[in-house]
Amino acid sequence: MNKIAKEIKMKTQMIKVLVVLYGLMFFSVCQAGTWSTAGQVTEINLQPTGDNSPFPEQIFFNFPESAISNCSSKTLYHLSGNEKHMDRMFSMLLTAQSSGKSVRVYSSGRCDSWGATIVDGIIIQ
Repeated sequence: MNKIAKEIKMKTQMIKVLVVLYGLMFFSVCQAGTWSTAGQVTEINLQPTGDNSPFPEQIFFNFPESAISNCSSKTLYHLSGNEKHMDRMFSMLLTAQSSGKSVRVYSSGRCDSWGATIVDGIIIQ
């Protein structure tokens, strides 16, 4: 093989690798989340801190069954994100529950290790 043919082969292989990497990146970006239908929050559960708690400082809430994930628990939801984002969502849940307003929750479909749907966003109706 001459030098030009080797360079062409190497560039072709590099293009194939880049196309595969681009495809994988595009696929992961296109994994869109889903908003639930509106419903009432029925319970908010802030787990205690300390060694005796199975889920220290985790925030869970019950919400009507929604097809936004394939998690094993269809009515248990778990707040996710950084501390500031979780505080804001927790405040929104408290506001909605105390005022009797419905909420919609957003999830990318992720489940936590207890089977709850991980929530990434909330809308008060």
